[in-house]
Amino acid sequence: MKKWILCVCIGALLLPGTVFAQQADQSAELESLRRTVEEQNRTISELLRRLEALEATQEEQVERVEAEKSEEKKPVWTDNVKVKGGLRYRYEYIDDERKDDDRNRNRIKATIGLAAKVNEDVDLGFELSTGEVVDANGKDEGDPVSNNQTLTNAWSGKNIWVSQAYADWHPSQVPGLDILLGKMHRPFISPVSSELIWDSDVNPEGAALKYKKAFDSTELMANAYGFYVVERSEEGDSGLFGLQGALKHNFTAFDDKAHLMGGLSYYDYGNVEGEKFFVEDKSFGNTADATGDAFAEDFDLFELFGEFGWRVKSVPVAVFADYVNNVAADDEDTGWSVGFKVGKASDPGSWEFRYLYKEVEQDAVFGTFTDSDFGGGGTDTDGHEINLVYQLAKNWQLGATFFFNNVQVEKEPEEDFTRIQLDTIWKF
Repeated sequence: MKKWILCVCIGALLLPGTVFAQQADQSAELESLRRTVEEQNRTISELLRRLEALEATQEEQVERVEAEKSEEKKPVWTDNVKVKGGLRYRYEYIDDERKDDDRNRNRIKATIGLAAKVNEDVDLGFELSTGEVVDANGKDEGDPVSNNQTLTNAWSGKNIWVSQAYADWHPSQVPGLDILLGKMHRPFISPVSSELIWDSDVNPEGAALKYKKAFDSTELMANAYGFYVVERSEEGDSGLFGLQGALKHNFTAFDDKAHLMGGLSYYDYGNVEGEKFFVEDKSFGNTADATGDAFAEDFDLFELFGEFGWRVKSVPVAVFADYVNNVAADDEDTGWSVGFKVGKASDPGSWEFRYLYKEVEQDAVFGTFTDSDFGGGGTDTDGHEINLVYQLAKNWQLGATFFFNNVQVEKEPEEDFTRIQLDTIWKF
């Protein structure tokens, strides 16, 4: 009995030590578990960070691959080619006293062109346009002074012509120099809005040299031309040689951006006198010889022109004068034009107004290439021209032009000619 009691007492004394030992072991395990969980959390966070970085890298790689594919699909040549063009719809009313009836017609003018950069020194230009058929030396060709096409002939298809095809060499070694070869947009120096010698749609054929040089606030312009007019297989060709020089001075001391431009021109036609009329068997106002179907005069033209421009409260204003004399003609050899222009139709809501008065004697200029609207086209005319243009929206204009002219001025009596043009114009 005593032994049993002794054992119980010894057990009671040893029990707390065992419990305390177990509690110490559990605390150590919990601390170890806590450290393990924290380590796992850090590992998970690092894995998530790496995963996000990997996803971002993959997105960048996908975008880069897509961009490379897009670049591969896009031909390189498109970076060097620009497309331009436009469409004009026109209603036109004509009252010509030489004819019994007034005329009402609707016309379109459509153009589309390419400007291509061959290299740093060479550009190419191409343009296709509408235009009516004319008889040029027995061949059906496009009108040399108009891209207009009348809407008529029972909805028939309309003609498309090559209106421009040229190369422009502008060597980097000679800044300001352009040498053009082919059928080009008119390269002539002229005061604002003047069509005394050249219609705005003329695209001459041959070679032109243009040079510009700036000297502080003054700019020098010098041009030379050699154009083919008519090539003949069995006779001498008809051609045109020309020279122009002009100076433009900007008055930088004034806030109104004033400028003054003046210049001289010389145009020498070769092998024209005695030759049959070039287009439509018409003289376009020039004197005919005894046969009635050939030119009676040669054409060697001296031109003097000037322009002064400035701004009135940010509105551009310009006045101009243009004078020409055909020194090869015996008589009726002078033409002149004066006028002004206010505003510039560019931004939506802007406008411009232009007025000019012009007199062109019978052999003052070569009638085939002068303004085709004034007086019905050609020479032996005088009168007024009024033009208003409003910028309706970006690349969209509305226009109205009025011609109040006299024709056959050298004959008795002269006849009245009135033309009204209402236009809507889109460009791109």
